[in-house]
Amino acid sequence: MFRDVDEFINWLWPKLEWMLLMAGITGGLLGIAYLVKMFTSPSSQGQSQYRYPGLPRKCVCMECGYVVENPGKHCIEIKCPKCGGRMRRLE
Repeated sequence: MFRDVDEFINWLWPKLEWMLLMAGITGGLLGIAYLVKMFTSPSSQGQSQYRYPGLPRKCVCMECGYVVENPGKHCIEIKCPKCGGRMRRLE
């Protein structure tokens, strides 16, 4: 098939160049896509994971109705002191 090593290298080199070129283009595009996603994500726009911007004044248990005033955290982060149930904002 190939008479010597030089002939093989001359046959293989254009294929390697093409492969490296495509890998570089793909890597560049993935890098750009990552940067676009990073700068347009909701966390970079000052948005929070919570529905309401501030802390609640009161939280109510969805199971027993127990009310906690000025909890100091978002209601979803606390468990009911009385029954251990989920809390939600009372407003």
